[in-house]
Amino acid sequence: MVEAARSAGVQVIWDIFHYGSPDHVDQRSLHFIDAYARSRQKP
Repeated sequence: MVEAARSAGVQVIWDIFHYGSPDHVDQRSLHFIDAYARSRQKP
């Protein structure tokens, strides 16, 4: 996908919560980045 976009001159916009976020997630919280990073780590 990245190569196709690059060859077409298109900039891809990657987003985390395209369809919104769960009610318990506060994206404005200072702890959001650390919590999100921990949730993406492989066990």
